[in-house]
Amino acid sequence: MAPKNPKFKRILAWIGIILLVSMYLVTLVFALSGSEHALKFVIASVGMTIVVPVLIYAMQMAYQIVSAGKNDGSEGPKTEAENEAEAETETEVEEEAETETEA
Repeated sequence: MAPKNPKFKRILAWIGIILLVSMYLVTLVFALSGSEHALKFVIASVGMTIVVPVLIYAMQMAYQIVSAGKNDGSEGPKTEAENEAEAETETEVEEEAETETEA
């Protein structure tokens, strides 16, 4: 499920690209300079390669959930009681339609 706002999606994608590329460049610089911290940066780069896309996906999902309530005029996700009330109303309407067709 992608957010309906492609501009927001592009912005998140660019943020992810910039974060990952900068992390890789820092790792490369430290590795080529022979720094004692090079191994730590390699491990951090591998971790960030997994974490950054997951966080971007989570932010897209959160944006979609938050913006869905604004777009359709609802106050957010329905509660269980609201779902049950809606189901009862639909059942009553169906029963009324059946009784009208029988008569």
